[in-house]
Amino acid sequence: MRALGLTSILDRRLGIESTPVGCIFGMDQGIGPTVQLSNPSPLEAGALQIPLAHQGMEKAANTCCPVLADDDPENAGVAAACRFGAVAIPVDGQNRVLLTRRPRTMRTFPGCWVLPGGSVDHSDRSVYHAALRELEEETGLRATTEACTPLCLWESCYPTTIEGWRSARRQGTRTAHFLVAFVAVRLPDVDGPNTPLRLQPSECDLATWVPLKDVATVLCDGDDFNSAAGGIADITYSPAKRVVESDGGEAARGSSDAPSTVGEGILAARMRGIYPNAYEEGIGRGHLFALRCLARATESQRQVGLDPSDGTSSSIEDAPQV
Repeated sequence: MRALGLTSILDRRLGIESTPVGCIFGMDQGIGPTVQLSNPSPLEAGALQIPLAHQGMEKAANTCCPVLADDDPENAGVAAACRFGAVAIPVDGQNRVLLTRRPRTMRTFPGCWVLPGGSVDHSDRSVYHAALRELEEETGLRATTEACTPLCLWESCYPTTIEGWRSARRQGTRTAHFLVAFVAVRLPDVDGPNTPLRLQPSECDLATWVPLKDVATVLCDGDDFNSAAGGIADITYSPAKRVVESDGGEAARGSSDAPSTVGEGILAARMRGIYPNAYEEGIGRGHLFALRCLARATESQRQVGLDPSDGTSSSIEDAPQV
């Protein structure tokens, strides 16, 4: 964002900066899928205009983009390469979004509620294929690129604080810097809660389908956004059904038996807010940004007479497909 010389808008509650960018998804036979960013004024031929965001710049609150620590003189010349990632936002035929929870045993973001995704591989045919591959690997759900629409971009960093990044640089421990493309995936033939999933145990231990209206009004909004209170104490979501693999490799349908402390349903309060919340759960900051973009784009479609849940359109936005 800084390299492109773009002016951004700060959202203090979510702790992010965002701005529209020109974006061209491409392919390099040597390295795989690529992304080219540019100033959107004027928009280059063949480019999309989509939102780009990263952590905000308020250093006093330690919420600025962690890679700014690479500007420190002691880190000169050691900046990590920015890798490319892809995340699928699965939306079923009833306008519900699938969220999955990362196991507590994971080294990064344990207990965090996220959308299926990961690194783009050199063998992927496009950023859409990468998102769909991750979706199938983590949940068993399949879709084609015709169901995909690019939604937004997020600059992802780990550690998530500038002090944590500086410490990792000093100690030579792991840092990760990604540009992540969020891709909305329409699944009109999927009935979320009644569709068994094949969850990848190493990536997610629990999953649930959340109505898009709740994404906007319960998980991503409200004056007490990062609080467990606020009149949502009784809102719960059913754990997704799972396909459980037997020792013989055959699949048997059954309910999730993943470790959970949420009782009969998954409390919205556990999912609500920026990770980590009071329950050591919550939603990743970049994923919250993407969910907000999805909710706003879908509402815009309704306002112009398109209902994204009635099969009239497979797109979230009027964007080119690949």
